[in-house]
Amino acid sequence: MDMEKVTNLIRQTKNLQVLYVEDDKETQINTILILENFFHHITVASNGAEGLEAFNTKRFDLVLSDINMPVMDGMEFVKAIRSQGDDVAIVLISAYDDKEYLLSAIEKGVSGYLIKPFDMNTLQEVLEKVLKKMEGRRHSANVIALVNNYFYNKEEETLYSMDQKITLTKNEKALFRLLSKSEGAVYHPIDLEIALDVNNMRSLISRLNKKTGATLVVSIYSEGYRLNTL
Repeated sequence: MDMEKVTNLIRQTKNLQVLYVEDDKETQINTILILENFFHHITVASNGAEGLEAFNTKRFDLVLSDINMPVMDGMEFVKAIRSQGDDVAIVLISAYDDKEYLLSAIEKGVSGYLIKPFDMNTLQEVLEKVLKKMEGRRHSANVIALVNNYFYNKEEETLYSMDQKITLTKNEKALFRLLSKSEGAVYHPIDLEIALDVNNMRSLISRLNKKTGATLVVSIYSEGYRLNTL
């Protein structure tokens, strides 16, 4: 095991919010011991229905889900997430090496798969591939990198946290559209209010920053607002 690569990977994954869905308790315990090498924030659910409930109440950067589960299986769970238009990275876990089935799942929007039982080395390989896909999305010419692992795609007019799409209100979309026109440009609050037809720009930006948990739009003293880019 290349410890330098592992250390670098942990640096990228430790603060990610992870949802792990597995119905077998013994497998849960053993898998969590492996996952904890890479992640500090793991939410556990026992089937797809519980997983979906957790997913709809909290923002996650990565979902790891077993396929064969009661109540709602892994594929139904994936379909439910994707039907919401959410692009969160998803890794499926299967007890069977049915590559044709799993490749079909990948075509439906799954980022990768793991065959049980898997070890730390195998998990490392899959995570490296998933993170590479996330990075690829960030480095498009139309993408603006923001603080706290957020990025804004100008072409899609979409805000992402890691690989997860963040739902924006009409006014928030208009704000990002305007601020991203000229990277680094500072806009006076009154100019923004007129352009967006909004009465209280400070309130709009405060709600946005509170929703995302990050200062994505920063105030420049006596000048105005700009995107908080890297």
